[in-house]
Parts: sequence; C-alpha cells; structure tokens
Amino acid sequence: MAEVVAGQGGPAGRRAAGLGWVAGVVVNLGLGIFAFFPLVFTRLLVSAIGFRLGDYSGFEARDGIDLVVLMAGLCWVVFLPVWFLANKLIVRWTAVPQRPYWLVAAGLPLVLFLADIVFDLGLVRAVF
Repeated sequence: MAEVVAGQGGPAGRRAAGLGWVAGVVVNLGLGIFAFFPLVFTRLLVSAIGFRLGDYSGFEARDGIDLVVLMAGLCWVVFLPVWFLANKLIVRWTAVPQRPYWLVAAGLPLVLFLADIVFDLGLVRAVF
C-alpha cells in the first residue's frame, strides 16, 4: 500500500497544507507586530526627506535625518531575516503551495501598519 506524503495530495496532504496556512497566518500576523517598527521608521524617513526637499532655508539636508536612516535600516536588517526564515521553515515543513503562500506572507505583516493608518488607532503616538 502506497503511503501518501504531505504535498502529494490525499487527505494527509490537504491537512498538512491547511495546517501550513494556519501556521503561516498566525506567524505573519505575529511578525506584523515587529514589522510595525521598520514600517514606521521608513514612513518617518520618507516624511523627513520630503520635508527637507521642500525646505529652502539653506540648512544642511542631512540635519535630523541621520537617526531616522539608522533606525529604519537597523529595523529592516533585523526584521527581514527573521521573517524570511520563519516563512521558509513553514513552506519547507508543510504542503502549502509556494507562490500563493509567499504573496500572502508578504502582505500579512502590513495589516497592523495599514490598520493604524486607515482607522487612526494611534499606535504611532503610543510608541513615540
């Protein structure tokens, strides 16, 4: 009797894929809490650059942007490897289809940040 391997169809493969999707959604929404900081610092960086480009007062353009660049870069350098490795393990150990999973995994960490923007939850004011 042939054994059904996860990812090759059958009830075991469907169950493994279902558990992979559940694990992926939970992990990526949890990582969304940590993704909030790199996204906020990137938003602050874009705002600071836009403010400095519109300011013709003659001050140096670097004034006040260095810390935001450092914090945005540091947050992304820490967050992206953690996000990638967590999702790579889920894809490897479960039977989820890779292309749709990676699209969903890339979008889920943005949920908290976008909810803060759309519904004005005040999370940025609570953090800073």
